[in-house]
Amino acid sequence: MRFEHWVAALIMTGGSALAAPNPPPPGDFTGTQYIDGAGCVFRRDDAGWSARIDGAGQPLCGFPPSIAQARPTDAPAEPDAETLLMEQLTHQLRPGEWAADPAQPETRRPAEPARHPDPLQTTLTDALKVAPAVREAAAIEPADDLCTRLGYRPGDEAAPGAALGLCPGMKIKTATAAAPVTKAAPKTVPGKSRAAKPASKPVSAPVSAVVARRPAPVAAPKPMVEMIPASARYIQVGAFQDGENALIVLRALSSRGYRVAQSRINDKNRGMRVIMAGPFPDRQKLVEALAELRRTGYAGAVPR
Repeated sequence: MRFEHWVAALIMTGGSALAAPNPPPPGDFTGTQYIDGAGCVFRRDDAGWSARIDGAGQPLCGFPPSIAQARPTDAPAEPDAETLLMEQLTHQLRPGEWAADPAQPETRRPAEPARHPDPLQTTLTDALKVAPAVREAAAIEPADDLCTRLGYRPGDEAAPGAALGLCPGMKIKTATAAAPVTKAAPKTVPGKSRAAKPASKPVSAPVSAVVARRPAPVAAPKPMVEMIPASARYIQVGAFQDGENALIVLRALSSRGYRVAQSRINDKNRGMRVIMAGPFPDRQKLVEALAELRRTGYAGAVPR
């Protein structure tokens, strides 16, 4: 009876005691105790590795392995962006399409620095530069008697008039109807007929005495008619070396509602500030402003 119990105990405990760890420890493992992948504990002895048994004769299991099994702990690396781009670009390409050498990159010069000039100064400078060419191309020198042919005569007031500066200070002549001249019919005497007169001999004209005449009065020269260039857009009020005077004129023009502009010139090695009113939208406005400025104290105002 005892032999049967011993065989049963050997079967229950001896089989576990003789079991080898799975997986076995690596060859360079130097510890005296090893826990296999199932969590069972083994100890080193002269025969190799033997399982440790608890008080109930069962192997000790449920412990973490001595050597952790390789588990994927790191997230998969993201594919390279360049590789993905090449895959997308070459998906529909045929073999040999990219066999040619790549073209050389175009060499570009650096952009020039942009200038930031004063808009008012730039507008005035550009207008002064192109004024001679525009005047030569658009303006036509009229005849001296143009205003007379148009029917104007000198007037008392220097007003712009309807000629827009071509005939300033002149008025239109008023036409007077001349009385018709009628010839009187010759009277005839009844009962009498005209008799033919005999041809008379030519009589030499008497020699008339020379009569001294007074010299005709010399006509006064006509005043020069001011011509406003067709390209004029500004009215130059004056040039000032003193900045205070230039500022006073600028404020005076602005208070009257004029747009103002200024430019700098060198006159005999002296810096001058040219003050102008404008630009004006059309010729009519320019002529009206010129007449008003001359009438209100700026007699030297000239169109530009």
